Amino acid sequence: MQSGTILAKDLKLYGIWMFVVALCVVFAIAVESPLPLLLPLTIPIALWVIRDYRNLFYLFFALVPFSIEYNFTPSLGTDLPSEPIMLLLFGIGLLLFFFSVFFTPIFPNILTPLPCC
Repeated sequence: MQSGTILAKDLKLYGIWMFVVALCVVFAIAVESPLPLLLPLTIPIALWVIRDYRNLFYLFFALVPFSIEYNFTPSLGTDLPSEPIMLLLFGIGLLLFFFSVFFTPIFPNILTPLPCC
């Protein structure tokens, strides 16, 4: 895409995005709660993380200073939002480890006709 030109595809995506944001604002006003306004905030962040999971590390480091201790019950507390992101990073790390272990050939030299010396 050249700078300065706006394609019809971009205008359509922008229109859809503005419709989603307007719908969330109207719903937030209707239910008198700010929670529906989190949807337009989380969609771009989710797409940014899905595009490259390593961006989740940047998000984690940016959110650590803003973490707060939240007690769900007197005996159960967690730091929000850093600990859920840590669990997500741990899960991604486990998946990457298992995929690298189970889908990497153990003896890659056996399949090649070249001598390994």
